[in-house]
Amino acid sequence: MSGNSSETLTSISKYSFHWYDYVFFCVMLFISVAIGVYYGFLRKKNLTPTEYMMGNKDMKGLPVAISITAW
Repeated sequence: MSGNSSETLTSISKYSFHWYDYVFFCVMLFISVAIGVYYGFLRKKNLTPTEYMMGNKDMKGLPVAISITAW
């Protein structure tokens, strides 16, 4: 142990979240949940199990990309 507290503080803080990390994380989580709620609850259709599991293949690329990124 080197005894240098500023070096220890620097190594700890480089692995911690800052306020903008929390904001970005929350926004991505909210977008992902909103997509899931919209397609899961608000767009009611009678789908077969295959259509349900594949999302009926009618989602555009942006919602899929955001959902995968947030996961």
